[in-house]
Amino acid sequence: MTFRARLSPGPGLGEGFRRAQVSSVVPLFWHVGANSVVTLASRHRFRLTRFIPAQKHATLSRIFSFWLLTDLVFIPMPTPTIAKVSYAVPYADTDQMSVVYYANYLVYFERGRTQLLHDLGFPYKEMEKRGFALPVIQAQVDYKAPAGYDDTLEILAWVAWIKGARLQVNCEVRRDGVLLAAGHTIHACIDIPTRRPVRVPPELTARCPAATE
Repeated sequence: MTFRARLSPGPGLGEGFRRAQVSSVVPLFWHVGANSVVTLASRHRFRLTRFIPAQKHATLSRIFSFWLLTDLVFIPMPTPTIAKVSYAVPYADTDQMSVVYYANYLVYFERGRTQLLHDLGFPYKEMEKRGFALPVIQAQVDYKAPAGYDDTLEILAWVAWIKGARLQVNCEVRRDGVLLAAGHTIHACIDIPTRRPVRVPPELTARCPAATE
């Protein structure tokens, strides 16, 4: 759940933590209680340590409770590992319109994923030796601007989330900082001998704390 609040930092609470005062009234679902962790619109996560109940009302058949949040402890969001690949576009990647053929961006995404797993210390080759594979079960690409022959592209990739036997890798393709394409692939983790879905290996999950929060 995501909420909006006006925050003003207070004194520090030790390494990685700081106190924040919230002056706005923030709607929370009824089941949220003390010591719950919520994510604000800024993507900062907070643990609720004290409530002042204000009012209740029903909206769209859901019961909400309004609380004035005080004494929140700031929990920093982990920073994801972002892989970066530099790639010069060859003639073979372009089409009759002299721009990179749209399907090749999925190949660029794979280049980024391959580098990402290397950077995480758990490359595809090692994963396959352990009996795991990550077939793509969904892909999406949003095209913003074309790339052409001999353009130097920067391909970025990072793990967005891990849930059970699935994970999502987000990707961007940029030229001189300008976003050309963005999207993601969703992967199922399977056991190679049985082709059955299994949980993402803990060796990979442990290296992606920002994706498992």
